[in-house]
Amino acid sequence: MKSPAIYIIMFVVFFTSSLVGQEKTWLDKNSKISTKDSAKYYFTKTKLGNGYWIKEYYKSGKIHMEGLSKVALGYKKNFDGVINLFFETGELKEEQFYIDGKKEGVWKTYYKNGKIKSKGKYRNGEKVGVWKTFYKNVY
Repeated sequence: MKSPAIYIIMFVVFFTSSLVGQEKTWLDKNSKISTKDSAKYYFTKTKLGNGYWIKEYYKSGKIHMEGLSKVALGYKKNFDGVINLFFETGELKEEQFYIDGKKEGVWKTYYKNGKIKSKGKYRNGEKVGVWKTFYKNVY
């Protein structure tokens, strides 16, 4: 029987080595590859099964976006599942949903105070149904 400490050490070594290996890719305000000096964001990617866990950050280091992408070549991403975008202050800004890179399902945007700003659905990449906008001070 092996000591649990060995498993903990193996986990820590693996986890820290995967973080050290992450390379930053700098992006401008239009999400095009840029230099650090003219960038607004940067992203890192971590291999996860058949895809990549993408984390995009503001230049300040605060989280801007995170989600799963099937590819991660430069700024090109093919999202699959829930994608969250954040204000630079850390509050949730948008919840998006993709299937094979196409907009799908319910999408929501939020005010900084956490209240819903808008809500609607996509099907096969196109808006469908009624989209609702909620005013900040009404509810």
